Amino acid sequence: MFAIVAQESGGHTREDRMFKRLLLTGFVVFALMFGVTPASAGPPQDAAGEWKYLPTLVDFKQAGPNLFLYGTDVGTWTGTFDGESTEDFVVVCHPKAGFSFYKGTIEFTGTVDGQEGTLTIKTNGKQESDTCDPSPAIWHGRWVIIGGTGDLADLHGNGTFTGPSLDLDYEGQIHFS
Repeated sequence: MFAIVAQESGGHTREDRMFKRLLLTGFVVFALMFGVTPASAGPPQDAAGEWKYLPTLVDFKQAGPNLFLYGTDVGTWTGTFDGESTEDFVVVCHPKAGFSFYKGTIEFTGTVDGQEGTLTIKTNGKQESDTCDPSPAIWHGRWVIIGGTGDLADLHGNGTFTGPSLDLDYEGQIHFS
């Protein structure tokens, strides 16, 4: 009725080790076939349109001839990005050097490629001017999506913007992961 099986070193029989190997192989095959899907991103696609905004100065500081302008703006986006935004930004104006730097964080609400949600977009740029008056300025900069919610939670992208103050053109590449 009972069979006596000889123990190999380590306290396991040859049959125990063979069973464990077969069981592990079965789990690996099952996981590869049904349980594990490789990460993939959708193909990149072009993004382009217009970003119009209206800024409000919140605070400023002066350091020698340089001005630090802190503000917010509300914006309207058309094209690939279709919606509205708010932004917190700072502009550092160097009038004697003939340029200003800008960086901001945009909270966008709307649709992208028919998908609805919100996005957080980081921006930075530069304009060349010997005054701190933004009206004649032509801005050149970059944008990058750093997060999203809703249908836009898996949207990634980056690109450039250019144009006069208050009315910029944007372009770049986006993809859903």
